[in-house]
Amino acid sequence: MYKILVVQRISLSNNNLESRSIGARFLPFISNLHKDKKINFSIKFEKDIIKKDIIESDVVLFCKHTSDKGVEILEQANNFSKLTIYDLDDWIFDIPSYSLTSLTNSEISNANKMLTESKLVTVSNELIRNKVIKYNKNCFILGTGFDHILTNINPDNHVESKRPSIIYSNTDGVKLINKRKEFFSAIADFLSINKDVEMHFWGDRFRELNLFPRVVVHKFEPNLIYKKTLAKTGYWFGLVPLGGKEDNEELFFNSCKSPVKYIDYASLCIPGIYSNSPIYSSVIKNKITGLIVENTYDEWLAHMNLLLDKSELRNKIRCAAYHDAIENYSIDRVSERFMQIIWTANETLFD
Repeated sequence: MYKILVVQRISLSNNNLESRSIGARFLPFISNLHKDKKINFSIKFEKDIIKKDIIESDVVLFCKHTSDKGVEILEQANNFSKLTIYDLDDWIFDIPSYSLTSLTNSEISNANKMLTESKLVTVSNELIRNKVIKYNKNCFILGTGFDHILTNINPDNHVESKRPSIIYSNTDGVKLINKRKEFFSAIADFLSINKDVEMHFWGDRFRELNLFPRVVVHKFEPNLIYKKTLAKTGYWFGLVPLGGKEDNEELFFNSCKSPVKYIDYASLCIPGIYSNSPIYSSVIKNKITGLIVENTYDEWLAHMNLLLDKSELRNKIRCAAYHDAIENYSIDRVSERFMQIIWTANETLFD
């Protein structure tokens, strides 16, 4: 049975929070494997890790770490012949202008060192793998999954909130540049026209929040608590903006992401409206598992009104998206993939 040490860190975009990527990327499948008695794991902040923690582990797992301490832990783990894994679900070496994250030259250098010197790297999709493979040949795609048992939800008995409620969740800056004004104008007008609708916002505050009537702002919660809260709230639909071809300079970074927001909303029975950006248009069937829209005022406003008015369309998308998530993004599938990666690495790297 493998012993896995998950190295926690402070969020790159918010110094008051622990990493949200680690909670979303690792903990679901790590917890699932632990439950099935295939691994043991511990999670510790990098500043609290001592040599004994490393010695007692078989695998040391990092996610977008950039600190001197992260490099130190990596070097120690490599010296003790541990399997070190560096995970990237963003291309942090070219952070877009909308991001709240700002890395120093030293942090970028540390991330590059961890990328190149980890025994292997896991990434969210083929596009970022093609980039990483130039720096570390041992690179594997590891998707994102969800555990439907933990949230205990089913589209067949899902109940929407009595008052129409929609959700917009966002971390690390509003992910739009050229169409930011159009998107927020559409929300403001939608809420002004439909006075019975309430919007719930989860995430990092932004200046345009003041434009909206009837907004409930939530503080961040740990990943599982957040999902359980969403599961029982009964949101009518969710908004998922992301820059597309109109934000050309940010398109590569945006395309390297994981479609985690779709997976989250689909698994929680929340129909979604998604920007026509590659990570969503490549996995969502338009008008079946979600609505794909151009980042224009008219498209966003029209599709918000459409989902508000058409309960049958919401139900159709809710059911189709949920079953798509079960089939293609289950935690069992991701767990199996992670174990395959470890087995392959141990066979090829430690002969």
